[in-house]
Amino acid sequence: MTKAAVHEAVEVQGQIRNLDTPIEHYTESKLSKIVLKIDRYSTLGASEAFAAGKRSSPQAAFFRALFTFLQDYFLRGGLLDGKQGLTLAVTDSVNKYFKYAKLSQLENTNQKNSA
Repeated sequence: MTKAAVHEAVEVQGQIRNLDTPIEHYTESKLSKIVLKIDRYSTLGASEAFAAGKRSSPQAAFFRALFTFLQDYFLRGGLLDGKQGLTLAVTDSVNKYFKYAKLSQLENTNQKNSA
């Protein structure tokens, strides 16, 4: 398993075959828990991005979030999933906004500390 702060990945050595049974992934459905998850994941994602030398601004965070919503809801067909599709598109875009807003905040904090 590849170690990552937010989403782990599987590294396979050897033959790869199709599974006989699909793997199902159920996401959290309680909004209060989703908000906590967004806070945790956006903090981890911002820290990883900062360590990788990425930069952001509040404006860039907004446009990334907007693009994420449009992509999830329209391009990926979230609007066909009713309330769940809308909720997923909104929460995904909120997560994206906070990740890049927190990245911008990390930059500002780092600049102040090194001045």
